[in-house]
Amino acid sequence: MPYKKNRLSTKSKKLINRELILQSAKKVFSEIGFENCTIRDIVRESGLSPGTFYNNFKDKETIFKLLTENLMHEVRVKTGEVKKRSKTAHSFIKEAYKAYLEVFTKDPYLLKVVERNQVMFRTSVLEGNQLRGLLYELESSLKWAVKKKLIPPVDVELVSLSMAGAGFEMLAKLSRSSNLNVEKLAEFLATLFLGGINKLSKNTSLR
Repeated sequence: MPYKKNRLSTKSKKLINRELILQSAKKVFSEIGFENCTIRDIVRESGLSPGTFYNNFKDKETIFKLLTENLMHEVRVKTGEVKKRSKTAHSFIKEAYKAYLEVFTKDPYLLKVVERNQVMFRTSVLEGNQLRGLLYELESSLKWAVKKKLIPPVDVELVSLSMAGAGFEMLAKLSRSSNLNVEKLAEFLATLFLGGINKLSKNTSLR
């Protein structure tokens, strides 16, 4: 039994070290930038040894991609919760955008990570699995809204891509302009898209 306890303790320590490296890397990426920082910078910030770093991660790119995937997973969870409690199309779109933006604004380092690492952030999001999942869920939500006659029949794939793209660009803008209000941004995006969607007819198609 003592051996089992020791194994659990070792596993817990590994998880703690892994999280410490992730948080340290996030701080370094926000202050120095992905391209300019080295693994040594991350190790120094964490207070751990280089060996501990390599026991957990292959390189800094692996860390950046994991941070991005974790964030997008959180976005999916938050927007999924919004869908369950929304009664109208407007409330769903607005609150989903708000939840998405708040994932990044709650942490003082995250917006700086986005601002300093635009190319790497975009690449990581586009190549990750979480974005595909998010788009699938958004399409499903729009199909549900069409079925419930909350919005007119539209090409849900094109609308989903447009909504995701607008959200992405608004996040980039927010990272450069900290004085922007998240609530107002979400309202703006909801009004913009719902107004456009309501003007579309089932005959509107680009295919």
